[in-house]
Amino acid sequence: MRQRGADVLEGASCVIPVPLHPSRRRRRGFNQAADLAAQLGLPVVHALRRTRRTKTQTELPAAQRHRNVRGAFAPTGAAFRLVDAVVVLVDDVSTTGATLDACARALKGAGVREVRALTAARAVSRSPGQSGASRGWTAASVSSAIVSLGRSPSMTSQPEAADWRR
Repeated sequence: MRQRGADVLEGASCVIPVPLHPSRRRRRGFNQAADLAAQLGLPVVHALRRTRRTKTQTELPAAQRHRNVRGAFAPTGAAFRLVDAVVVLVDDVSTTGATLDACARALKGAGVREVRALTAARAVSRSPGQSGASRGWTAASVSSAIVSLGRSPSMTSQPEAADWRR
């Protein structure tokens, strides 16, 4: 992931793992996003926290995924030390981009200048759907090809990167 995401990581100040709710973290025993972030060669900053428990996203359609995580993340004190910084948000999988979008909004609200994202895998649509660009952010695979994050996913092991420049 570090090698394939080198262009996303270049010039970033730190990586920020997508947080789990504390109860889910206790049950699971680890946060996969934090484990991935620790391997990327940049400082890991825990700049986000979950404000509430959310349903697991795996069985939800795209529109419900966005509603499910809307307002579920808030910046920590560490986020306010990243004003005007370029950061890389790290998660294991991106399907609709709902979680990454909610996290990016919280970071942008704290003053982060640019939020990029790197995931170990992404689910992509083989049919037309609402692209990330139409939601105000662009998503690109690590090879820099534009991708569409649609509503009918099929898994791929290609790491995914996204860039929020609002």
